Amino acid sequence: MAIENFPDLMLANVKVSSEFFNWKHTSQNKSTLMRSRDLQQFKVEFSIVCKNAMDAQQLRGFIASIEGDGLPFYMKLKKDTVSLGGLYGSPVVTTAEGAGVSNINVSGFSGSFLSGQLIQFLNDPKVYTLTANTKNNGVLKVKPSLRKPVDLHTPVVFGDEVKFKLRLEKGQYDFNYKNGEVLIVKFTALEDLGG
Repeated sequence: MAIENFPDLMLANVKVSSEFFNWKHTSQNKSTLMRSRDLQQFKVEFSIVCKNAMDAQQLRGFIASIEGDGLPFYMKLKKDTVSLGGLYGSPVVTTAEGAGVSNINVSGFSGSFLSGQLIQFLNDPKVYTLTANTKNNGVLKVKPSLRKPVDLHTPVVFGDEVKFKLRLEKGQYDFNYKNGEVLIVKFTALEDLGG
């Protein structure tokens, strides 16, 4: 993974996880109903390792760019973290779809999108997970459902072009020194679901 605008920062211990939000509702007669709005958010935990003054300067620049109002930042996936199944071409949406839809018609590619692969639609920074394999044009099944509409001919972003829009969780990070020389800063960021 790499942080956009700070590609030279040395990232370590990157962990991506996903959480779906559910809640309980207790009615007046004391019955409990589980509710879900198909809301999902990625969490990215990572460390930045600084071994010299130049690394520390890059780190200061990154922290300055996100401090204050909890400004978002972007983190791209590395190609080797995504299994592509021999996917080639420029896939696009072939039918405009509204928010809440989880099956999206696409064409313009050969090979396979694979279940578990992460994708985006060009007009939406939300990252979606595929729930089924799709070969040589067809229907992409995504989870969660579309957060906002996608237009006809919207490009599908995949592979090393997928980038998470993130915000630091609670604006916190932890500094640790190793052997008094190497600075390791641990961050936890959540996918930015706004806008």
